[in-house]
Amino acid sequence: MSLDPQIAGLIGALDAGFPPVHTMTGAQARATIRSRFVPAATRAGGRRQRHVDSRPGGDIAVRIYRP
Repeated sequence: MSLDPQIAGLIGALDAGFPPVHTMTGAQARATIRSRFVPAATRAGGRRQRHVDSRPGGDIAVRIYRP
């Protein structure tokens, strides 16, 4: 099975300039990955955390975003 060409291009762009993980220590790999992390943009309306009681094992946490 091959990757969709658009996804393949995205993966190539994400990998560009990223050193091969097998050449790093665990700590170096974690630090490099953390340095590339970009948090999601904050939404203007905010969000609310709620819990929905929908299964026998307990509640499910959901986030509701407002525009």
